[in-house]
Amino acid sequence: MQRIAFIGPPNVGKSSLFARVTGVYVPVGNWAGMTVSVNQAKVLWCGKMLEVLDLPGFYALNGGSEDEKIAQQLVDKTRADVWLVVLDAVHLPKQIALLHALLMRHLPVVVLINQIDEAKRLGIQIDSHRLQTQLGIPVLQVSGRDGGGVSAIQETVCQFLVEPKQVNQPALARHSQWLDEVWHAPSLLSDSVSERLDALFLHPVWGLPLFALMMVVLFQAVFWLGGGMQSWLADGFDWLQQSILQPLLAGASPWISSLLLDGLYNGVATLVSFVPLVGIFFFLLASLNDSGYLARMAFLADGLMARFGLEGRSLVLTVMGMGCNVPAILGARIIPDRRIRLLTQMMLPFSLCSARLQVFVFIAAALFAPWQAAFVVLAMYAMSVLAALLTAWLGQKVMPASVSLHPVVIEMPAYRIPHWSMALRAAIHEVREFVRRASGLIIFGVVALWLLLNLPIGVTAGDTSSYAAQLSSWLAPIFSPMGLPHLYVLALLFGLVAKEVVLGGLMVLLGVSDAGLAGAVASSISPISAIALMVFVLLYTPCLATLSVLRQEGGWRLMLSSLAWSLSLAWLAAVFVYQLLHWLFG
Repeated sequence: MQRIAFIGPPNVGKSSLFARVTGVYVPVGNWAGMTVSVNQAKVLWCGKMLEVLDLPGFYALNGGSEDEKIAQQLVDKTRADVWLVVLDAVHLPKQIALLHALLMRHLPVVVLINQIDEAKRLGIQIDSHRLQTQLGIPVLQVSGRDGGGVSAIQETVCQFLVEPKQVNQPALARHSQWLDEVWHAPSLLSDSVSERLDALFLHPVWGLPLFALMMVVLFQAVFWLGGGMQSWLADGFDWLQQSILQPLLAGASPWISSLLLDGLYNGVATLVSFVPLVGIFFFLLASLNDSGYLARMAFLADGLMARFGLEGRSLVLTVMGMGCNVPAILGARIIPDRRIRLLTQMMLPFSLCSARLQVFVFIAAALFAPWQAAFVVLAMYAMSVLAALLTAWLGQKVMPASVSLHPVVIEMPAYRIPHWSMALRAAIHEVREFVRRASGLIIFGVVALWLLLNLPIGVTAGDTSSYAAQLSSWLAPIFSPMGLPHLYVLALLFGLVAKEVVLGGLMVLLGVSDAGLAGAVASSISPISAIALMVFVLLYTPCLATLSVLRQEGGWRLMLSSLAWSLSLAWLAAVFVYQLLHWLFG
């Protein structure tokens, strides 16, 4: 099968063009033998099936950084019948050297000068016909955002496959003259709107507060929209269960009916409940990235996060993870460095998500005065940040960088109005990938927990003779140093599905309704034990959906490492807090 490969610097719109020519938003997978990600798809062109690749962006083939060395290996190992070299029309002067380096390798090249609409807006003129004549190879002007010129790519590639063009070798010797002959810009290249926005968003004083405000707005948007949709889905699943499924299973044995409804059906409902958050998160993230502001967010936070072996986007995702860990971990794909991406994904499960917040607000309100409850919840937020930074700090000791980290100078992307159709396509793709990859582990986990709570046959959830109760009794000595009663250990098993389920588990175990749960909790656990419980809930094993996406993104090793570390840290922190408070206040 013949192969086409997109290649070029970062942020020049390769992936947008790739999506345009393939017609689909394709998944990111590990390219064989390499530690980088490559988009892959197949298209029916020229009357035959062709494989299309979208390679990671890089600035040079002779640089000393780890990314550039990997890129050089990737170019050396990849066989392509046509290399589509994508360059940014606005920043062409800084990218012409990369084109020259690729041509010097005698690759079959077609040049795509992208973002031509942006160049025209800034008054830049590009004589692509003259460049094509000089080089002897096809040169096209295109726009991945609005699709301008994209239709010519297929025709050009098909002609090139039939009659490959060889680069004009004498032209390579004078490549520094290309720019003066084909690229003409106003003497003062200026975008007054971008300059005014950067003066505000990158201001040394106001930049960070505006960044924080933007994160709050994004956080609230995900929850306001996603939370409402989650409620609608929950109501819909309840109606379907009560109106259709329960009557259909009326003749089945209670055990089988409960297995199908409370186990399997609830597993599906748990999976689907995350769909709105994942979809809205990625739509907003793609829009933010397309607007040009995400790069500036990362720039503002980069200095702080570099101290922990991370980068600015790690902080952006950590804040977003306070809405839900699942989309934040998936969003870490925007981090190109694999080591930083894994460190970020290891620390994201410690972001205090809304599910944990529900537990903390309820318990704090049940056992503390209002002014005390506010400080308790605030302390949970502080501890989540400390746990995340501790994870990153230890992680960089375990996974040291192969080369010294140094700042990389890149061009800030221009501000643009987000292209909603591309953002929607990205969101739909991420939802599909989440459902496809996460469904198995989530449904299996929910069913497995149901079996623990309802076996041997004949017991009910919370029964002291169930396997779950026996397991919690066996674990009780481990939890005794944090002052947790036996029933609360069992309730933590409920939290494996989702942290807010801890409250539902307590209702079952304490035998009370919604209205009576606060009083039952207040009478069955001391305030000091309650704080230890909240610390443990904050830090212990992520929910099944989070574990599933960790496995999806980094394999079993990342998931099991996160699981072992979170459990260990949760136990140590909860025991320490309980013993310290018990010593101070008795």
